[in-house]
Amino acid sequence: MSGVTEVEDVGVFSGGTVRYSHGLYKDNNDLDHDARGSQSGIGITASDTETNNIVVTYILTSQINAGHAAVTATGNAPRAGVGAKATAATATATANDALVVTETVEAPAEPGAVAATANDATAGLVEFPRTASYQIFIDWDNDGGLQLGEFEATTEGWIGFGSIAPTLTVSDTRAKSGNKSLRIDFRTFNPFQFGVAGSGFDQGGFGGDQFDPPELPIKFDQAGQGFDDGRFAAFKDQTAPDPAEPAFQSPGIERPFTGLFVGRVYELVAWVFVPTGSPAVRVGVRGIGTSAASSTNDAWERLSFSFAATSTDHVLELTTDEDNPASAPVWADLFQVLGPGEDVSHRVLGLRQALAFSAGRDTARSLAAIKPGETRMVLDNESGDYSPDNPGSLLASFLGPGRPVLIRAEHGNRIYNLFRGYLDSYDLSPNPDSRSVELGALDLLGVLADAEMSTQLYSSLRTGAAVNALLDEIGWPSSLRDIDPGATTIQWWWEEGTTGLEALAKIVDSEGPPAIAYVDTSGNLVFRDRHHRMTRAESTAIQATIRDGHEEPMFSPPLNYDIGWRDLINDVVIDVTERRPDVEQRVWSTQDRFVIEPGGTREFIVKPSDPFLNAQVPVGQAFNVDGYEVEPDFVIESGSVGEVTLSRTSGQSTKIIVKSDSGVPTVIQGMALRASPVTVHLEQQVRRADTDSQAQHGVKSLQEEAPWVTVNDAEAISELIIGNRSQRLPVVQIRITNGNAQRMAHILQRRLSDRIHIVEMLQSFMDHDFFIEQISHEIAQVGYDHSVVLGCERAREQVFKATEDETEPPPAFMFDVDGQGFDDGYFEPGDGFQLAETVFKLGSSQLDVDGLGY
Repeated sequence: MSGVTEVEDVGVFSGGTVRYSHGLYKDNNDLDHDARGSQSGIGITASDTETNNIVVTYILTSQINAGHAAVTATGNAPRAGVGAKATAATATATANDALVVTETVEAPAEPGAVAATANDATAGLVEFPRTASYQIFIDWDNDGGLQLGEFEATTEGWIGFGSIAPTLTVSDTRAKSGNKSLRIDFRTFNPFQFGVAGSGFDQGGFGGDQFDPPELPIKFDQAGQGFDDGRFAAFKDQTAPDPAEPAFQSPGIERPFTGLFVGRVYELVAWVFVPTGSPAVRVGVRGIGTSAASSTNDAWERLSFSFAATSTDHVLELTTDEDNPASAPVWADLFQVLGPGEDVSHRVLGLRQALAFSAGRDTARSLAAIKPGETRMVLDNESGDYSPDNPGSLLASFLGPGRPVLIRAEHGNRIYNLFRGYLDSYDLSPNPDSRSVELGALDLLGVLADAEMSTQLYSSLRTGAAVNALLDEIGWPSSLRDIDPGATTIQWWWEEGTTGLEALAKIVDSEGPPAIAYVDTSGNLVFRDRHHRMTRAESTAIQATIRDGHEEPMFSPPLNYDIGWRDLINDVVIDVTERRPDVEQRVWSTQDRFVIEPGGTREFIVKPSDPFLNAQVPVGQAFNVDGYEVEPDFVIESGSVGEVTLSRTSGQSTKIIVKSDSGVPTVIQGMALRASPVTVHLEQQVRRADTDSQAQHGVKSLQEEAPWVTVNDAEAISELIIGNRSQRLPVVQIRITNGNAQRMAHILQRRLSDRIHIVEMLQSFMDHDFFIEQISHEIAQVGYDHSVVLGCERAREQVFKATEDETEPPPAFMFDVDGQGFDDGYFEPGDGFQLAETVFKLGSSQLDVDGLGY
């Protein structure tokens, strides 16, 4: 947006408001109607950031270029923040004609109303085709409030309470965000009554569980204390009825929340889905209050409750007003507790520069290295709220790197997580023409980059198990993992002195292409093995067909196309190093003298040259092994040693901890560690080549790094690379802009490893399937421009290569088909890459389906 723009910023702690008004809108690209960008014209924009809401933008235009399809535009702004709407106005146009408004826009009660009337056939009112709203959060006090319930894997610390506590389950029936939400099943208490159908001995309950207890104990011959009114006991260990009533508690769910600051105002937010017939619900803080009750049925509704903390710890709740609600479900999703200044949406979106973030490999090749996703944003700091040395800012002591970042978009009644990570850089620019903070953030792979690895030694585990072992070592939550089993078996795995990211990259390299590891937008670390594009639906079935024109969804210029000659590979070399355990021996020793103070301890950090197994606790006296005397591992010259322990018994390092139990200094001479070293016993190269490709293109060699492979896996990986890459594989980068709702959906929904079909028939003559290897978003113009660039590599066409010995494709392995059994059938073709439709898949439970085996 350029031209006249009115801005007022009085600070987030003073009810800050930023409003953007009339201005000229100009884009260097062509018309939005043919996917080439934004329509030039006059922009009318309104925003109220007290509600974090970009209300609506309209573009006043004159005509639509000839040759473009008819357009219908509706002036409904999508919801943002708390979700204000503009009222609807409809305009229609036909190709070659001027766009004419057919209805006047009536000004709604919400802020930012825009009214216009068509005075002639040369003017029209068209809503800018941005159909998503955005939220950008930074958890400055690092209290975890941004993610208190997304429920993709667990109930995330929420439990039921009440006299009849509801049951909680993770449900895939519906979700506001992601694929799952929390299902809350309220349960009705049915009191025992002799004369009421459905409430007798098989159905009714006597009580005793603190639900609706009767006033007095049960007595057969006392009016008012019979089966309808009396009770047997409140608790199972009562020996006599207690006339005192136990406290009644209405049902709900709860979760403790810590890290609050007394007196500071927070907002509790949640989304709920209440079907017709289910009880209305509220969110709140125990002992303080609740939100208004939900008022919408059969649709998602946002509930919020603002509260001033009276303690550092509070209990968050979702409750119902009914003491004994109907047995019916309610769904909940996206719980958050937001502190002051943590919603920075209106301070970021396009005010200084475009918001950009990316994920995927470092190039758009399946052979390329993994890297953390990243974003950079500029935060308006006119008010000084985000200046670390501002004594008037409540946030001053919290500002800096390491704070959680979350970027979301709402579109089509769905909320999409676009980026989740941590601030990595924080640069304040106090200059009068800037007054901003530039922030850099990495996704959660950046956590791995900061973790130094030192592990035990693991044996015979697949790459997926190695990824899990790595994550266990650094304390990554088990609920935030999506790990394929892996195809490579690692004979021995350990890490010493590498970062977690380096260790993960070595595992991915040893799995072979197109294996990948990344952190998805729900915060899960995802590992996909080299077979995932043959087994997962998003990679085997086309998720979208994207064209250069004439049919939606369309991509926009520029189109970057790499024909693929440079990255052709027809010669692959993999170095293989295999190890095996040796006999027990001293793997580390020193002859130095050490003094341990009375009652003190001394730690020896041991780092042998090879990894080891079965380390033995050092001893201070000679001992006998198979009739042979073995020298002690250390000698006590004075004092005494009470205990010697090891921090672990395998790996490439350990600690020897020696504790003195003497009243005088203990002097020891030397120290040694005995263990079984796992040493190199085989070093060789595995090489595969495609001589036909070499004759056509020359030798194109690759020295592939796969540090954990054995010879068998090295052969499989090299054949896979040759089979896929001995002929060129083009790489493209396509740009999709939010020209309409259909394109916007693809901007938000496309994921790494998705199979898409791309059509461009004028120059590149593309009409092929591709896999997405990179995703880069850019949001500009106060959130109205959103584009994504997809870096894609063409999927290899699955064509059988005939030879002198085999002129037709070999039969796929099948148990019950003559000529395709163990002596005749093949688990995979012999050209180095598997056919997704027919490769043998152990565990598929389809013995009689061609190629699918078990």
